[in-house]
Amino acid sequence: IFLAIAQNEREKTAERIKVVLEHKRKNREACFGGQAVPWGYTKEKDEGGLARLVKDPETQQACQEFWDIIVKTHNLNAGIRHMSNVYGITKNWKSWSRLVLSDFYCGEHRGVEEYCDPYVTKENWLKYQESRPIKTTPSGRVYLFRGLIRCECCGQKLCGDGNKKSYGVYKSYRCVNRHRGCDHPSSTSEKRIEKQLLADMEYYLRKEIARVELEQKAPKPKPKTDVKALKEKLRRLTVAYRAGNISDDEYLRDDAELKALIKKAEADATEPPKDVTPLKELLETDFRGLYATFDEEEKQRFWLGLIKEIVLDGKAIKDVKFF
Repeated sequence: IFLAIAQNEREKTAERIKVVLEHKRKNREACFGGQAVPWGYTKEKDEGGLARLVKDPETQQACQEFWDIIVKTHNLNAGIRHMSNVYGITKNWKSWSRLVLSDFYCGEHRGVEEYCDPYVTKENWLKYQESRPIKTTPSGRVYLFRGLIRCECCGQKLCGDGNKKSYGVYKSYRCVNRHRGCDHPSSTSEKRIEKQLLADMEYYLRKEIARVELEQKAPKPKPKTDVKALKEKLRRLTVAYRAGNISDDEYLRDDAELKALIKKAEADATEPPKDVTPLKELLETDFRGLYATFDEEEKQRFWLGLIKEIVLDGKAIKDVKFF
């Protein structure tokens, strides 16, 4: 009965929050947290005390120049280079790509017109969306360490790059931010990484096994967060909101904060101990001889199923993290 009641309360709360947010959007209120505010904008209360999305004086000039370049050239990379060279603003390519898809910059938000002051007209914004190139990947090309190598300079994952040579395709990995101030070497050879991994894999496996066993023997610290107390606080918050003792903004803010804390605490408490048995079994096999019989796709599956991340120091491997 208690579970059924709790489930019903969660569903009602979710529906209530959706209705509140929808009402705020239609009323052109800024109903999102600080980190979710689009670049170039800030929240400011009007005469009636309602939060509105207005242009940020600190970033307005840079944002306007960025969109002027986008409208003129239809080239995202040109706008990114201008931001980096003139204003020193650096974001990864994916963040810029998501930014230009946002309809805030043409003054709308989820179909609500005149939601905020635009940086670009709706017509020019739509023209740019239609002109965006469709990204394609070369067919039949397999990168063994796809998504495993992270740039030690800027933290972005290295992407695969291939150049046709007389002997075939030379496959390497490069940082997507290499033209935007990243100091990572121009490229890292796939063959070099593969050769070093096979040569030093036994060392990395034994190192990981020793680390996990030592960690499991250490006394476990008491949980820093009391999940039961957080859930009780969330319940009281819901009761106070239903009684009309707190505003919508306060409820939404505190509700999201408490739920995030509960989720993190529960994840930390229920994290199972790492099982290193597969790593020990791999050490007992002739994995190098078996690896030599694999085709490219089998080699890729081998690395993707074993390794979580490869840490580089320049073009050489510094460390390997396993699942």
